[in-house]
Amino acid sequence: AEDKSNNVWPQRIQIGFVYPKFVEFFTINIEDKKTSILQPIGFKKPIAIVYNYDGFGYGVFPINGNNLDYISELKYEMPRASSYSNLYENTLIGNVSPEKAFDCFFKGIQTEENELVLRIVSNNLNTIYWRFFTEKQQSKVQKQLEDVLYSRLQANLSANIKKTLFGLFSSIAYSDSTKAKLYQIWNKEIVIPNLKLNEDDFTNMAMSLAIFKHEKAEEILEKTRTTIANPDKKKRFEFLLPSLSKDESVRSAFIESLKDDANREKEAWVSVGLANVNHPLRQESAQKYIRFSLDLVEEIQRTGDIFFPKDWLDNTIGRYSSKYAFDEVQRFLKENPNFSPILKRKLFMATDLLYKAQNIKKETE
Repeated sequence: AEDKSNNVWPQRIQIGFVYPKFVEFFTINIEDKKTSILQPIGFKKPIAIVYNYDGFGYGVFPINGNNLDYISELKYEMPRASSYSNLYENTLIGNVSPEKAFDCFFKGIQTEENELVLRIVSNNLNTIYWRFFTEKQQSKVQKQLEDVLYSRLQANLSANIKKTLFGLFSSIAYSDSTKAKLYQIWNKEIVIPNLKLNEDDFTNMAMSLAIFKHEKAEEILEKTRTTIANPDKKKRFEFLLPSLSKDESVRSAFIESLKDDANREKEAWVSVGLANVNHPLRQESAQKYIRFSLDLVEEIQRTGDIFFPKDWLDNTIGRYSSKYAFDEVQRFLKENPNFSPILKRKLFMATDLLYKAQNIKKETE
C-alpha cells in the first residue's frame, strides 16, 4: 500500500512485453505482497514492459523513465491510455522527471488520434506545464508547443480531436505571437476548418485574452458583453468582469466582496471568478489573498452548498504550486488546530498537487 501499511489488494493485471512487431502479454493474479511471474521465462528481452496493459489494474506501476518513446507507438488505445496515466502518476511521486514526462506527452499530442486518449495526454501535459515547470522551463518549450498545436489544428482531424487540441492551445496562448492568433480566432478573422466553436467558447477566449494581457482586452470584454444573447449568461459575464480586470485593485475588490454571503449566491460563478484571479500568470499579485481564502472556508461551509467548500479551495489555494502558498497552508493549519476534520480533508485534496510540487520543483531546481 502507498501508505506503507501491510494492506494488500488482490487484483488481476496484464503485463505486456513490447517487441518491434508484436506484443506478448501475460495475465497475472496478484494475491500477496510478492508475486513471482514465471510465464516470461525464455522470452527475449523486450523493448519495454507495459504493466497494467489492459487498464484494469489499480495502483502506480513501474515505468522506465529513460525509455518512454514506445508509449505513443503502442497499437491499441487501452495500453496507450493506461501507460500515459501511469506515467503521470509516476511523475507525481517523483519516479519520472517532469521534463521527460512532458516530452512523452508532447509526442502524444502530435500523434494521438483517439479523442479519449488525447484528452488524457492533453490534461496531463497541461498540468505539468502549469504546476510543475518553472518559468524558465515554460519559456523553453512554449514556442514549440504553440507551433505544434496550431499546426495540428490545420490538419484533417475530427471535430472532437480539434476541440481538445484547441483547449490546450488556448490555455497556453499568452506569448505575443500566439495571443495575436487567439485574438484573430476570437474576432473571427481566422476560421479553423472543422473546429466547432459556440458562444461559450468565444466568451472563454475573451476571458483568456484578458488574463493574457492582450492590448485590446477592455475592448474584447466589452464586445463580448454586448454580444452575449442569453440574459443569464450575460449576468454571469458581468459578474466575472472585475475578476478579469487588468487593474489589480479591481480584482482585489472582487475578492473582498466575497466576504458578503450575498455576493457568493451564484457559487459556480464565484468559482470561475476565483480561478481568473488565481490564474498562474497572476499569482504574484493574488497570493496575498491565500490566507483570506482559507480563513473564510468555515463560513463557506456554513452558508453554501455541500460542494462549494471544495470548489472554493480548488480555485484558490488549489491553483498554486509555490513555496509561498505551501508555507501559508502550513501556517494556517498550525494556527487553527481545531480546524474542521471534514474541511481539512477537503483542503488536503485541493492541495495535493501543491504538496507534490514542493518535491518535484525542488528536484528540478
